Amino acid sequence: MEKALQNLYTSLRRGSGLGALVTTVGSLLKKAKIDGNHHIIPSTIYELLEENFSSIKKLVQTLAKAQIIFEGSATKTETTSLEDFRNMIQEEVNYLSDMASIKNQKFHISNLQLGAESKFQCHFKLLQTAIRKLLINAMK
Repeated sequence: MEKALQNLYTSLRRGSGLGALVTTVGSLLKKAKIDGNHHIIPSTIYELLEENFSSIKKLVQTLAKAQIIFEGSATKTETTSLEDFRNMIQEEVNYLSDMASIKNQKFHISNLQLGAESKFQCHFKLLQTAIRKLLINAMK
């Protein structure tokens, strides 16, 4: 938990965190020109504001998911087969294929089907989120 909070703090200080949003808002306030009851801002500042808002929105959504995990309130599990787990990983790989192609990266998933009917208990959506984050971090 302490390491997760430290990583979060580091993430917030870096380029796509709150610091970037605050800097963009500061630029917006300095560059805005009054036109009657309206303010006019350069389109580049608007685009930066929009981009940073999107990053912060994703961060807040991730924090909400992390809070559920850290509090242990995501205890509702379901029975899942290894085949379903493998299919979910394949879906995540497909989802991230455009990102992987930027650096010409490839994923290799074993096609070994032994034990595919085996079952285990998990919170499937949280596991899917963890797999996606793991793959994204692996591509960095």
